[in-house]
Amino acid sequence: MNSQPVTRTSSKRSSPDPLQTNTRSSRGSTAATPHQQARRKRAVSRQKRNFEAAFSRLPIPKDIGASLQWVEVPVALHPTPWHFSKMLSLLLLLGALYSITMLHNQDEWFVYREDVRFNSLIRLRADELYQVVNVEGWNIFWIEPETIRKQLLALPWVEDAQVNVTIPTALSINIIEMNPVAVWVTNEGNFWLAANGAALPIVSLEKSALPELALPQIIDTLQEARVVGEGALAIDPQVLQSALKVMEAMPELESKIRYNKSIGLNFPLLDPNVWVYWGNGFDLETKLQNLVVTSELVRDAEEPAQILDIRLVDRPYVRYIDQFGE
Repeated sequence: MNSQPVTRTSSKRSSPDPLQTNTRSSRGSTAATPHQQARRKRAVSRQKRNFEAAFSRLPIPKDIGASLQWVEVPVALHPTPWHFSKMLSLLLLLGALYSITMLHNQDEWFVYREDVRFNSLIRLRADELYQVVNVEGWNIFWIEPETIRKQLLALPWVEDAQVNVTIPTALSINIIEMNPVAVWVTNEGNFWLAANGAALPIVSLEKSALPELALPQIIDTLQEARVVGEGALAIDPQVLQSALKVMEAMPELESKIRYNKSIGLNFPLLDPNVWVYWGNGFDLETKLQNLVVTSELVRDAEEPAQILDIRLVDRPYVRYIDQFGE
């Protein structure tokens, strides 16, 4: 007669140890015996009764039933039969979610330097403009052309800009640059000057890129006409406009004039052979008349003159060489 295996149990009932059960399962042990299954069912039932007892002790308002009976469920939330239209809507929703995920995860939809092209550049540099627009790594759908245009128009040498966005990641920007009106000659190098005073270093250009222009020159070796501040390099617009007016009114200057902080605009004359202290650009007509009068006096004088000082319109002054002890 075959003997049955005897299972020793403790007199105290307890739920099985989950850790031990998992360990056994992982080792490939046999299925639980009917006695073990009964013990597990009793443990689950006991936990369920404990949860129900704890839930029943929660405070519930007495009038909650009266308040809920007036709540009406919206018609849109009522269950409806499953139709083809619902399936189609679900497919469309899943397709839209998939498309959005692809657009925000695939690298082909993000903008990088090679995707941005600047057109019609003459003096400005594309890499410098790319740093200004700051679209590196942007999704093409995040880019706002008007915002980029405003960023470019804030640059002193950009007169206008047109931004075109093409799917998937092409960004084409047409730039209209300001034309230089003068050249600023300094010890730090020569600079093109825009009408607003903005300065741009002169670099070598192809002959086809820039027509030959005899631009007026403002010689300011120490950059004393420079606008003081932390912004981009620029000449004082008042000095620039004054210099242009004087050179236009006096062709004999051959489009060259100097600037010094202490005396302002100044330039040499060949007839008579003197140096003229012009000062600022105000009272242009009066100063031109004073220059004509003082030049005649110098020509008629027996002593050679060295300086014609017409900075003060009501007191033009002639300095002769003897006054300097020569």
